[in-house]
Amino acid sequence: MAQMIYVEPGEEITDLVERVRGTGTDGDLVFVLPNGSRVLQSELNLRLLQQYARSFMKSAAIVSGDARTQQLAVDNGLPVFASVAAYERGVEAVAAAAGVGAGVAAGAVALAGAAPASAPGSGAAPPPVTPRAAPPRPHGRGAGARGPGVYVAAAALFLIGVLVLFLVAPTAKVTIVLQATPVKEDNLTIQGTPDPNVATQADRVLTVVTSSDATGTFDFKATGTKTIAAAASQSAVQFSTRFSSPFCLHIVKGTVLAQSGSLSWAATASPPNDAACPGDSGVFVPASSNGQFGPASKVIAVTASTAGAAGNAGAGAINQVDAGINGCNPSNYPGGGAPACAPSDFAVTNPGAASGGVDAQTLTVAGPPDVAAYKQSLDTTTKTLSDQVKQAMQAKVPGKVFAIDPTHSGLTITTESSPPSPNPGDQAPPDQQVTVTVHGTAAMYDPADVKGRLEDRLRADVSQAQSGAVLDDKSKVIGQPVVQQAGDDGIVVFSISGSGYATPQVDTEKLKSSFTGKTKSAVTKAVTDQYGAAVQGVQISQAIPFFVLPFFSSRITVSICVRSPNQAC
Repeated sequence: MAQMIYVEPGEEITDLVERVRGTGTDGDLVFVLPNGSRVLQSELNLRLLQQYARSFMKSAAIVSGDARTQQLAVDNGLPVFASVAAYERGVEAVAAAAGVGAGVAAGAVALAGAAPASAPGSGAAPPPVTPRAAPPRPHGRGAGARGPGVYVAAAALFLIGVLVLFLVAPTAKVTIVLQATPVKEDNLTIQGTPDPNVATQADRVLTVVTSSDATGTFDFKATGTKTIAAAASQSAVQFSTRFSSPFCLHIVKGTVLAQSGSLSWAATASPPNDAACPGDSGVFVPASSNGQFGPASKVIAVTASTAGAAGNAGAGAINQVDAGINGCNPSNYPGGGAPACAPSDFAVTNPGAASGGVDAQTLTVAGPPDVAAYKQSLDTTTKTLSDQVKQAMQAKVPGKVFAIDPTHSGLTITTESSPPSPNPGDQAPPDQQVTVTVHGTAAMYDPADVKGRLEDRLRADVSQAQSGAVLDDKSKVIGQPVVQQAGDDGIVVFSISGSGYATPQVDTEKLKSSFTGKTKSAVTKAVTDQYGAAVQGVQISQAIPFFVLPFFSSRITVSICVRSPNQAC
C-alpha cells in the first residue's frame, strides 16, 4: 500500500530525504505538495529524491497542481497527478502547462500511450491526448552526434551522484571533552530499618526481618559398658513403748533394730546420746499414758542388711522389732528399778520410704568415641540444616542479602537436639535416633538500596558544587556497603564510600541537530559558547573528509568524555 507524505510549504529536499528514511517498510511513496511549494521545482532535487527512494527499494509519485513541478516530474520519469483524487482514480498528468520556461518546455515530452483511465462511475473515457511531436534535430549533426544537452545531462548526473554521496554516505563523530568537578563521600553512614515509613528518609534504607526452620535426624549408637555394684537400701525408723515410764534404748552402729519381711535393718551409725539418757549413749523412748504405744522417739538411720533393690520399700514397711533387741538400759531408767524389756514392749515403723537399693548390673553407656561421633554427626546435620534455613530465608526475600556485622550479629542460628549430647559414661540405649531442629532469624537488605542512597548524596553534592550540573555516570565509583552493626531485629548500620564528577548537563540529541551541515570550527564554537570554561576540547572525526558535517543528525554521533583520573579522553 502506498504511503502519502504531505509536504509542508517550507520543507527542503534534506527534510524530504529524512522523511523517506523514516518510512520503514511501507510500499510506494506519494509526495503531496501544497500550492506554493518550490522544493521539487528543481530537476536536481527531483532526481535526488527519486534516487534516494530507489535506494530504499521504493518508487515515488508526485501530486501537485503546479505546472512546472508536473512538467519536471514527467521529464524525469516520475508519475505525477494533479490532485489526490486524480491519484486515487489513476489519472496521471501527462502534458506540461503553458507558461513554463522555454528551457523546460523544450525538454518536456508528453507521455506516449493510451488515454487516462476513466473515473469510477463515468460513462465514457476522456479523449486521448495527442502525442507531441519531437523537436527537429539540429542541422549538421549525424544520427550519432552528441549535442550540448548530453554533456549537461552527464554533468547533472555526476553532480547528483556527488550530492547523494555527500548527503547519505558521510558519518561524523563529535567528542566533547569536559573538565569535571570532583565530589566524594567517605564512610557515609546509612541506617537500615524494618519500618517502611522511616525508610523513606534520606539516610535510611528498608531492611526485612525473616526466619525459617529446618529439621533432620541422625542415628546414634552407644557402645560403652559400665558395671553397677549392688547397694543396700536406706531408711529411718522410730520406736514407741507401752510402758508408763520412759526408756533409753542402748544403740550403736550395726545394732539390728527391725525387720521387714526377710530383711533386717541395722543402725547405720551410733546415734548421738540423748540428753534424757545421761552417761550412756541411747535413744530416749517417751512413756505411754494409756497402756497403748506412746509417742515416737527420734528417728534412727538404718540400712538394709542385704544389698539390692528388694530393700526399697514404702513408708511403714519396716514394722517388726528385732527379736534380739536388748537395748533396754535399766541403770538409766528414771527412778531406778527398770523393768525387764522385751521386743514386744516396743513398736517400730519407718515414717518415710526406704530407697537406694540397687541390684548389681552392667549398663550400656556412651563411651568417649560414641560422644565424639555424636558431636560430629550433630555438626554435619546442623551445617546442612543451617544452609537450608539460609536458602529458605533468601527465597522469601529474593534480591536481598544478609546483614552480618564483624561480630557475626544480624544472623542468628540456634540448634536443638533430642536427646541432647551425652557425657562420657552416661547411660544410653544401644541404638537411637537423634532429632535436630535448626531455627534461623536474620536481617536482610538490598545493597542497591544503600548504593542508591550514596548516589543520591553525590547528586546533592553535585548540585551544590555547580549549578545545573549532573553527576557523570561514566566516572562515578560506588563502593560496596559495609555492615558496621546489625541485629536480627532489622536495625542495621552501614558505611559506604563513593566518588564522582560534576559535569554540565548535555542534551546530545539537541546538539546533533544543531551540528548538521556546519563546519568543524562552527561546531567547536557552538559547544564552547554553550558550555564555557568546562569545555577542554572538541574532537571531530568523519568517515569521509567533507568540509561540513552531514546534513542528517542521524549520521552524527555525539559522545561526552569527562576528563578525570578514572576516565581518559
